[in-house]
Amino acid sequence: MRAQPGPWTADKFGNVTDADGERVLLSGFSLACGFVPETDPCYANSALAMAAPDMLEALENALFSASPTRLEHPTMFAAWEKMSAAIAKAKGEA
Repeated sequence: MRAQPGPWTADKFGNVTDADGERVLLSGFSLACGFVPETDPCYANSALAMAAPDMLEALENALFSASPTRLEHPTMFAAWEKMSAAIAKAKGEA
């Protein structure tokens, strides 16, 4: 499973498009917040969803550049495992 490329953008109606201008279909939630105050979690949730492609790319880069010698440290190895699991989940491989 491969996600559409970022960055994603949304219009005021919650329609999301990818870097190529193609519509991004999201299942299970809406990015349209409607008539709720800007302090509503809907806006933060939308921002998080919109940043997902960029965060995935950054996480993949961080994982790729992780030094094997640093992974010998338990804290670094635990972080590496969490990054690997998050990437797999984002790609539908978990």
